[in-house]
Amino acid sequence: MSSAYGLDVPAGDCPAYGIALLFYLVICRYAQYPQGKHFSCQSYEQIQDFAPAPVPCFFNTVNIYVIGDWLGTGVQWVLFRYQQTYLGNSLILITREITFVLSGTINGRSAISITLWVIGVFLFIVATFLVILANVKKDSPLIKKASFFTIAGGIIIAVSILVQYGFLLNSPSGFVLPVGIPIILIIGWWMYQETDIEKDDDNSDPE
Repeated sequence: MSSAYGLDVPAGDCPAYGIALLFYLVICRYAQYPQGKHFSCQSYEQIQDFAPAPVPCFFNTVNIYVIGDWLGTGVQWVLFRYQQTYLGNSLILITREITFVLSGTINGRSAISITLWVIGVFLFIVATFLVILANVKKDSPLIKKASFFTIAGGIIIAVSILVQYGFLLNSPSGFVLPVGIPIILIIGWWMYQETDIEKDDDNSDPE
């Protein structure tokens, strides 16, 4: 993967972090302020509770990895990674890794791994927008759909890690500790489980 190249992120890529922060603030805005002044019900309170739910997936430490025979170490988040190698310290955006794949700089198993990772990220983005849409339309069932996308994204990213490092998480390219995958799956399961509990409570309430 691009971790083997020890490439630094150009200064021009730095605005991407500002965009990510703005993205987070927009989601939190939907979580805090109702869109309909006269809308008030238990299901909407539930939507407010879940509005920022997929966001931790973007800030969760997904894995900690070692390159080769301790040629370098790194920590990877969903949208970027930080690593230290004999070539220096690097902060690598996922957009840069996509560029490496498209240009042919990275190919084979590493290219497949990055492609799967990007698909997982896309599913997290879809889940986040579904939650925002649930807030706007006051449609709590969309939260459950968002939970499916969150869980699927976590599974696909886990498969991406297995493609790169093998089922034992140890290969000639190094080894990895996917510490954040369980957290992602727990977030998705919590979203799904709580919506079911809320639905059961609503059905049990007398009219």
